[in-house]
Amino acid sequence: MKKTLTFLLFSITGCLILNSQTISSQGKPFAEIFTDFHYHIDDTSKTTGFGLNRAFLGYNYTPEGNFSALIIVNVGSPEWQSTMIAFAGLKNDLFSFGAEASYKTNLDLEQGHDVWGLSATGSIFLNPKSEIFGRCDYSTSRKVLGDALPWDCQKDATYIIGGIQRIFNDNVKMALNYRLTDPHSQGEKNTNSIYLNARFRF
Repeated sequence: MKKTLTFLLFSITGCLILNSQTISSQGKPFAEIFTDFHYHIDDTSKTTGFGLNRAFLGYNYTPEGNFSALIIVNVGSPEWQSTMIAFAGLKNDLFSFGAEASYKTNLDLEQGHDVWGLSATGSIFLNPKSEIFGRCDYSTSRKVLGDALPWDCQKDATYIIGGIQRIFNDNVKMALNYRLTDPHSQGEKNTNSIYLNARFRF
């Protein structure tokens, strides 16, 4: 994590310096960071933590005409597997709603490590910069031939999220939300958490 964060801060600094140059250029470097601060309600030790979930560095080049080029580097662990997604949604000035079905194969490059899931999400727009949102995700793994249980049964679960989000400007977005995790494995207890998520764009 320290190496990733160091590389990320170094790269962001380079992007900002490059973007400040006065040379004529039709390209623009950018960086985007996804972080969170979390507090686990059910944990007797009242564990809190800060997470650097993922980060994107890139360069967007748009010359005159219809051509554009975009380079993005994902700082973190890439996912190398086949993914199929079907999505349908509705959005207007008052609310939005969407539903998604997904199927991923060979997670972690392991043959037969397939997962599928269903998701539903919706928002009520309080004003152009604030919204109340909710999301429900159902995720389960497939059984590998010869195994009695799904290969990732310890992580198979239903997730419910609800909260409020505020966009402060084009570069800063924050959301306070409650999360419930309902494991599919028998004997596993539900977990409840409060998260403060933030996105910073440079």
